[in-house]
Amino acid sequence: MAKVQKQARDAAVPRSAKRAQFALWAYFAFGGGAYAFWAVHIPEYEERFGLAHSQMSLIMLLFGVGAFGAMQIVGPLIDKVGSRTFTWLGGATLGLSVVSLGLANNPIWLAASVLAVGFFMGSMDVSMNAHSVEVENRFGRPIFTLFHAYWSIGGLVCAYLGSLTLAAGWHAPQTLVLYGSLIAIASALFRLMLLPNSPSHQAADKTEAKQHAAENRRFLPYVYILGALATAAAIGEGAAIDWSPLHLKTVLHASESLAAYGVFAVSLTMSIMRLVGDRIVERFDRITVIRWGSGISGMGYLIALLSNNIPQSLVGWAIAGIGVSAVIPQFFGLAGNIGNPTHQGRNMAKVVGMVYVGLMVGPAIIGGLTTWLPLNVALLTGAVLFALVVFGMPIATKLHRQLIPSTPTETEASESTQKDA
Repeated sequence: MAKVQKQARDAAVPRSAKRAQFALWAYFAFGGGAYAFWAVHIPEYEERFGLAHSQMSLIMLLFGVGAFGAMQIVGPLIDKVGSRTFTWLGGATLGLSVVSLGLANNPIWLAASVLAVGFFMGSMDVSMNAHSVEVENRFGRPIFTLFHAYWSIGGLVCAYLGSLTLAAGWHAPQTLVLYGSLIAIASALFRLMLLPNSPSHQAADKTEAKQHAAENRRFLPYVYILGALATAAAIGEGAAIDWSPLHLKTVLHASESLAAYGVFAVSLTMSIMRLVGDRIVERFDRITVIRWGSGISGMGYLIALLSNNIPQSLVGWAIAGIGVSAVIPQFFGLAGNIGNPTHQGRNMAKVVGMVYVGLMVGPAIIGGLTTWLPLNVALLTGAVLFALVVFGMPIATKLHRQLIPSTPTETEASESTQKDA
């Protein structure tokens, strides 16, 4: 019976939404792949340019600076123009910036390229997440986590390819130039499959626009609390991807090619869990998934960092990937449905932007701590931050209840449905 209902529900989805879903899978994969290729080559850049961990952390900081700046610019433009244009443009320019990253032959060029990669990835990220909300609404059921599964799949494939190419003697100039060119060309082609631009900020006059803005301001405390908790989770996720290769190499003395499997372990489990994540969200709710996922990820951190051998550490990083797999997608899903629809792009930009602040601040925090602490001790910051998310989500839930007293929170709605069943 359930299978028949699912088939009927899928048949009712417009073909345009299915085409857009396929295109978005590609854009998410491009972003995850670009991030993984960069992470895999961080040890290479450190060694080639003679950079210390703290110096590389400052360069990594520029990624978040560029992404956050782009989101604050693009968010309002999405409301006025639509998310389609900035999704494909962000993808095409991201590809060109990855080419520049591959060609970097000195620390200044490297820093400028990382800044550009962050800026254009941020543009694409907030746009494709806003477009994903539109597509999910047309499907009429949770599909948001699956989009992020393709980010992880892209990261998984490119982390694996990165380890293979490093072992074969290939380096950043070959791999990043080739991959960046692929992203630029494919992004321009996939734009034909996206939904048409549907700008949401179309007030009839200034009075109506002010009313929309006033209505949305009521939800800003909730937006910022979600953003703060998402930032904590992002620091933990980013540290697992960025620093797991360096942890394996410097603490457990793995080879450069073997250390790259730290990224692979995180990306593999994230990919698998995100493929089934929407079913878990349907069964429970977004808030419950965020809390439990954060707790599991924190446990994975402890296993990875307290182990004294490479296989056990890889298991820990894999568990961290399982836990964090559905956390960030649920924060974005909540953000895309807050307040007045005319401010969807802005609200999304705030939360996604704060996530990138986490990606920006996280490497700097870890790198700075390594000045006084061993790397495996500094990385315990990730476990602490996931604990903060576990205990912070009830505060967000309470605030949501106060803002919309007549509407049950997701947890309450889920509990009510289960009782009725």
